[in-house]
Amino acid sequence: MISIRGFKSKISIIIAILLLYAFLLLSCAPKPVIIKVPDITPLNLKAVAYNKTATLYWQTSRPENTPIGGYNIYLAESADSAGTLYNNIPFPGDTDGDVTRESFELSELTNGNHYYAYVRTVLKDGSLSEASPKVSFMPLQSGQVEISTNYLKDGSGYNFAQEKYTVARDFDNDFYIYINADKAGISSPSRLHSSLHETLIKDESDKSRVFEHTKPLIKGRTYILKTADGGQVRLTLVKFTRDNSNQGATFDYTYYPPDVEP
Repeated sequence: MISIRGFKSKISIIIAILLLYAFLLLSCAPKPVIIKVPDITPLNLKAVAYNKTATLYWQTSRPENTPIGGYNIYLAESADSAGTLYNNIPFPGDTDGDVTRESFELSELTNGNHYYAYVRTVLKDGSLSEASPKVSFMPLQSGQVEISTNYLKDGSGYNFAQEKYTVARDFDNDFYIYINADKAGISSPSRLHSSLHETLIKDESDKSRVFEHTKPLIKGRTYILKTADGGQVRLTLVKFTRDNSNQGATFDYTYYPPDVEP
């Protein structure tokens, strides 16, 4: 006859065996099933890159009675790589109210890196749609700078690789400007002193496309700068600032690291 204590001991052993069996089943569970249903595959994926960020846009097309659990976004650094999952949980969709289009922001990206992204729809049971076609993009440093003609003032120059304002005669400066009664120009710091950075400049509208140490500064024109660090800058003059206390100019810019062409 089995005692109550022995009976409880056998029950405990059986429960432990069942728990171990369940754990082994879960650990060996198959990967999410890929559902080959074109109606739920994200369509027309596009990417718009910014400074260290990018936004993905895609269209959705699925039967009305097909509930989904969200979307998985994948990032890769080559066209033939499977990449890695970017979001830890399925993205439920944006909040603009249009269920036929979605957008998703990628952050903490590295400027100058090529990225490839694709999206899968996640169904309620965890199964996945086929992948959308991959889209490639490259985030780049971009923004606006206001440069003063007061060469003793911090802000009379700018270093694009380091993303910082400088004094025009600073060793790290990439360019300076001058404005007088009859002309304005953009110039290499090496014109101020031979020990400073040499920057080569061309006007995109100039058919000769010649790089020089200085160019006339004209509102609305875009200039390409080859900086001493090996990078290039696309610089567009937005406006002049001319008053008694300050003279300068405001530029929109995009910086291209070495080995990345504008």
